[in-house]
Amino acid sequence: MRQIPFSTAAAQHLSFHGWRSLLRASTPGLVNGLSLTGRDFAAPDPHGPKVGGRDIFGQATERALGRNGVRVYWVEDFFWAHLGGGEVHCATNALRDTRSTDSWWKSGIQA
Repeated sequence: MRQIPFSTAAAQHLSFHGWRSLLRASTPGLVNGLSLTGRDFAAPDPHGPKVGGRDIFGQATERALGRNGVRVYWVEDFFWAHLGGGEVHCATNALRDTRSTDSWWKSGIQA
């Protein structure tokens, strides 16, 4: 078994930030997108594995949400949000008109 040297800088980083600072998801979290409307969802580009040139995580998301009439808009957030520990919903804001008398739970949209 080969040993990997552990630098003094890495040791100092860990003593200050802890082990959690080393842990990052390889792909952005799709559920951490932003609902734009009842039918539009801005999702972080998953950068998933590709089969036939298509991202299979993205395809699965579009299929699942599409069954309920939701369109996915892909947002490239890898460098400006994901690597900082967040996703689209963490780094954006949306203004919504809440004066409607239609309650979202009565809208007929099902998961």
